[in-house]
Amino acid sequence: KGTGARKAEAAAPKAPLPKAQKPRSADLPASPQRQRELQGEQQELKQQLGRLKRQLMASEASRTEAADALAASEAAISKANRRLRELGDERTQVERQIESLQQRSRSVAANQSRQQVQLAETLRQHYQLTLRDPLQAFLAGENPADLSRDAEYYGYLSRAASARIGELQQRRTELEQLEEESRQKRDELANIA
Repeated sequence: KGTGARKAEAAAPKAPLPKAQKPRSADLPASPQRQRELQGEQQELKQQLGRLKRQLMASEASRTEAADALAASEAAISKANRRLRELGDERTQVERQIESLQQRSRSVAANQSRQQVQLAETLRQHYQLTLRDPLQAFLAGENPADLSRDAEYYGYLSRAASARIGELQQRRTELEQLEEESRQKRDELANIA
């Protein structure tokens, strides 16, 4: 090295040499009292670790139970929602059925009324024909056989109209029964929902 470098080294302060270190307590054998203290701390730490493990296991079990309960609740909600939709569909169907039956019942009632009016007119004409005396009809220039034929014709119409009215009354009774059954079903659905 050059002279300038030596001078710089000489001028620089020298780092102190390391002093002898004191032995640490961990390096020395512990006294029996210190060993007991450390063993006590160790036991305490083991107990604390055991408590923490049990708490962790309990919280894991609780979390698992909560997840299972949540899954069961979701399944029950899904099932209830499905059933509610089904009930809503059934209710709509029953209400449509009731409306249809009421409409048919009104139609049958109107048809029955028309048939009764026609029957009344036919019976009135039949009655008037039976009141006419065949001799008076002959004197008026009418054929008495025509009167008999007309009376028979009106009798036939009366019997046919009467039979038709009976059928209509029976049909109307059936429709009323179906309507009542539909109402009962709608009431049951209302009670369920």
